[in-house]
Amino acid sequence: MKTIPSLPTLALCMILMSALMLVSCDVKDSDPDLGTLPEVTTFAPGNITTHSAESGGVITNEGGTNITLRGLYWGTEPEPDQNANTSTEGIGGGMFVIQLSGLEPNRTYYARAFARNTAGIGIGNEVSFTTLALPAVPGGGVTDI
Repeated sequence: MKTIPSLPTLALCMILMSALMLVSCDVKDSDPDLGTLPEVTTFAPGNITTHSAESGGVITNEGGTNITLRGLYWGTEPEPDQNANTSTEGIGGGMFVIQLSGLEPNRTYYARAFARNTAGIGIGNEVSFTTLALPAVPGGGVTDI
């Protein structure tokens, strides 16, 4: 004669099977095809004038995938990011230099290099610089016409 398992026995078996499936699942934190965020170092600014400066960066680790965009976030507030001014300079790893123009004289600016790949955007260290002041006008300039 065949016996049918009781309802509590069936429930216990279902719970044990579910627990076994959960324990045996291999959950990965990230998709290896996406790589990791790129690592970037921002260059110290140079060739600073009253209205322009140069900066850039070097991509020290591409994160295992191709760099699809690189450039600078910059502005007059510390920690510039995607919401600040953005100047781009191509794709790929390595070094890049960007000429920032249209700047105001005697003003402090902040810049951070960035690089984008399939995993996201890696942002470098912050650098700051102050544009040169306009030269003084000899004789104090025009005071009356």
